[in-house]
Amino acid sequence: MKTFKMFITASVLFLGMSIANAQSATPEVRANAYTVALTTVLSLTADQVVKMEEINLGIAMKNDGIRSSTNFSEEQKSDILISNNAARLERYGWFLSPTQMQALQVYEAEMAANGESNNL
Repeated sequence: MKTFKMFITASVLFLGMSIANAQSATPEVRANAYTVALTTVLSLTADQVVKMEEINLGIAMKNDGIRSSTNFSEEQKSDILISNNAARLERYGWFLSPTQMQALQVYEAEMAANGESNNL
């Protein structure tokens, strides 16, 4: 059991690093990388993977547009990105179980504590 926990921890860290490296990648690559990470962490069903990939791609594309926009100040961009993240989490709640949502919160808190983000 201890070996299994170590394997899961190592997998999560590896996936987190992969996501961090995807920062300069296209929205499609970033959305897919984060979906793959969450598929493992949350034990998603095939139906949930499809829904999550769609949400992640939409958010990644929106975020790219905001980041590259010259129409907003850095503070406005930050506020919009935070709002997009909240919308992403709300949409996840439509199809994730309460247990999966709790695991997601733990996963994202661990990423934040390590200075990482989902990079969508």
